[in-house]
Amino acid sequence: MEKKIILNRPEILSPVGKAENLYAAIEGGADSVYLGFQKFNARGKASNFNINELYTIKKYLKKLNKRMFIVLNTIIKDEELPELYRFLQIIEDLKPDGLIIQDLGLLHLIRAKTQIVQNNIELHASTQMSTFNSASIATLRDLGFKRVVLERHLTLQEISKIKRAVPDVELEVFVHGAMCYTLSGSCYFSSYLGGLSANRGLCAQVCRRNFKFDKNDKKGYLFSLSDMETIEIVDQIAATGVEALKIEGRMKSADYVYTVTKAYRHLVDNLHDFENALPEAKEIMEGVISRRKSQGFYLSAAPDDVTDPFRSGVYGKPIGRVVKQKDKTVIVKLYEDLYAKSRVRLHNPKKDHTSTSKVKSVYIKGQAYEQGFINDLIEITVNDDYKYERNNPLYLISQPPLTKWPNKLKNIVKSKKINLNNYKLPQVSKNAVREPVFFTKLSDYRAIKHFTTLKNNYVILTMNDRNINNLKEYNFRKVFFSFPSAMFESDINKVKQHLKYLSKVGITKFEITSLSHLALLDGIKTTEVISGHQIDTINRETINFFASRGLKGSVLSIEITKNELKLMKTIKNINNVIVPIYGKIRLFVSRAPHDELKKQDEVKSLRDENFIFKRENGVSLTLSDKDFSLTKRLRELSEFGYYKFYIDLEYNTVDKKFAQKLVQNIKAGKATQNSTTFNYYLKLK
Repeated sequence: MEKKIILNRPEILSPVGKAENLYAAIEGGADSVYLGFQKFNARGKASNFNINELYTIKKYLKKLNKRMFIVLNTIIKDEELPELYRFLQIIEDLKPDGLIIQDLGLLHLIRAKTQIVQNNIELHASTQMSTFNSASIATLRDLGFKRVVLERHLTLQEISKIKRAVPDVELEVFVHGAMCYTLSGSCYFSSYLGGLSANRGLCAQVCRRNFKFDKNDKKGYLFSLSDMETIEIVDQIAATGVEALKIEGRMKSADYVYTVTKAYRHLVDNLHDFENALPEAKEIMEGVISRRKSQGFYLSAAPDDVTDPFRSGVYGKPIGRVVKQKDKTVIVKLYEDLYAKSRVRLHNPKKDHTSTSKVKSVYIKGQAYEQGFINDLIEITVNDDYKYERNNPLYLISQPPLTKWPNKLKNIVKSKKINLNNYKLPQVSKNAVREPVFFTKLSDYRAIKHFTTLKNNYVILTMNDRNINNLKEYNFRKVFFSFPSAMFESDINKVKQHLKYLSKVGITKFEITSLSHLALLDGIKTTEVISGHQIDTINRETINFFASRGLKGSVLSIEITKNELKLMKTIKNINNVIVPIYGKIRLFVSRAPHDELKKQDEVKSLRDENFIFKRENGVSLTLSDKDFSLTKRLRELSEFGYYKFYIDLEYNTVDKKFAQKLVQNIKAGKATQNSTTFNYYLKLK
C-alpha cells in the first residue's frame, strides 16, 4: 500500500454548547472550540452563552493557548440588525480568534461599520454558505475570509482539488457527528412543515421523520442520514491538506464531547503511525452512542450506507440479550454494565419491533439497584403487549454522565462598559405604487412564447444544453441566463464553457444562485446581474452587499414574511429588491442516493401531504407539491413600494394552459388554486 504523505497536522475544533462541554473539550485535547451567543447561531436550541460568559471563556482559553471561535451562522432578519450591531461592537472588544458567519448582510455590516477585521479577528465562512466548489472558495477569499468550512457532501478527491485550486484559504471539514440530509443552507422543509427555519437555527428535523412512498404507501425514513464517523480515514482526510477537523455536537453531552475529541486527538497526534494508533482510537470510541455510522460522502459522492430508510433514531450500543419474558417483564442478560437513569431499547429484528424505556433503577429479582453488571439478569418492564423472543438484543441509547464535569463557568469575568453606537432603521414611509416588472424563470426556452402577454416581463433561462444549443429559436439577447445552484467541482469546466460561449454571442445578463458564480463572472462582460432567492436574503444589509458588488437586483428569500417586507420597504435600494411571488419550493437538495425511489417519484408525510422527488445528475431534489403563490398579494406588495417580482417556474411543467391561467391570476390579483403562501402570514422564527 502506498504511504500517504501528510504535510500538516490539522487543528481539532470541538463543539461547546454549555459550560461542562468546554471543560470536556479541553480535557479531551481540543486545539480550539466553537460556541454561540444566545442569539444568531444555527443551534438556537443549545444553552449557548451570554456576554459575560464569553469573556470568561476567552480568558480561560487564552491561558491554555487555545482558540475560541464564535458562531454567527444564521440568516439575519431586518429587525435584528440594531441588536446585532451592538453585539458586533462587543465582539470588537472581546477579540475572539474568529467569527463563523453565514449571512452576507452580516459580512457587509462587519466591513462597513466595525473594526472587527482591523482587530485581527478572523472571518470564517460557515458551511451554511453552500461552500462546495473552488469558485465559491475563491469568492470568499476575495471577500476577506481566512477559512471556509466545507460542505459535508464532498468527496476526498473534490476536497483535494479545491485545496490545490485555492491553496491560500484554510479549509475546515466535519469529521464526526450528525449529518444534514440537504446541502447546508438549502433546507426549507423545516420551515415548510414545522414552521421553524433551519436557516435560523431552529431546525425541526423533518428529515428524521417517517414518510410514505410507492403505490402501497410503504413507510421509511427516506431522508434520515447516518451519523458521520471518520476515524478509519482521518489520515486520508489530513492528506487532502485541510487545516482543521471539526466535530459536530453543540447539543451533545460533555462525555460525548470528551470521548470523541480524545479519539481524534490521538489519531492526529499519531498520523505518522496511523495504523498502529487506530485500534486505540476505536477502543476510546466504543462508548459513544449514535445512529448508524457512516464515513459520509468522503469515499463516494453517492455512498450506499449514508441512508437506511427502514431504521431511524439512535441505534444504540448492544449491551444484552433477552433470556425470557413473563407478561410485561423481560429478563435480559447483560454483557455490559448498565447504570440507572439510562435509556434502553429492546428490538426484535425479524419483526422490526422496538420498545424504548427509561431505566429509573436497575431491577434484579425485584430489588432496585443503581447499577447492573456484566452477566446480571435484569428485569425490564415494557409498555405494550408484545412478546420478545430469546436472544433479541437490548441496546443502550443514552446514559447519565459518567464523569462529573463542572456545570458552571469558574471566575466569571464581567464585560467592560462600552459606549455602543446605534443602528437606526429608517422610519416607515409611504412609497409610490409603480408599474410592476416581472422576472420569469424557465427551464425550457420553448415556454417563452406562453408569456408574451405578461407586460414588462424579463425571461430567465436555466443554463442547460437545450437552452444554449437552440439560441436561434428565440431572442436570446434579451434573456438572463441562470447558473446551476448545485455546482460541484466536476461541473465547473462545463459551466465555464457555457459561459464563454454565451459571452461570445453577446449574452450580458445573468442570475447568480451561489457566491461561486461571482468568481466565474470575473472577466465576463455583463450589463445586468441579479442574485437568486437561493442566496438567502431577508435584510437590507444583504441587499446593500450585492449592490456594492454592482448587482442590479436581489431576489428575496422565499421564507420572507409580510412583517419583514413591511420593515424592508424603507430601504434606499428598493429598486434592487425583487420579491418572489410564485414557484415550487425546493425543500431538500442532497447528494444522497435513493434506490427505493424512482428518478421521478412521489412521497407523502404520515399526514398525507404530498411531495415531489427527482433525481437528476447525481442530485436528489424534494419539491413542494403545492406551488408557493403570492399572486393575490400583488396589490399589497405594490402598496409597500415593491414593483419587481420573481416567478420561478424552473421545476414546473409549463404548457400554454398553465401559463395563461397564471398570467390571468397575476393580472387580476387572484389566488392560485392548490397553492401555499408559505411563511408570508407567519412570523419567521
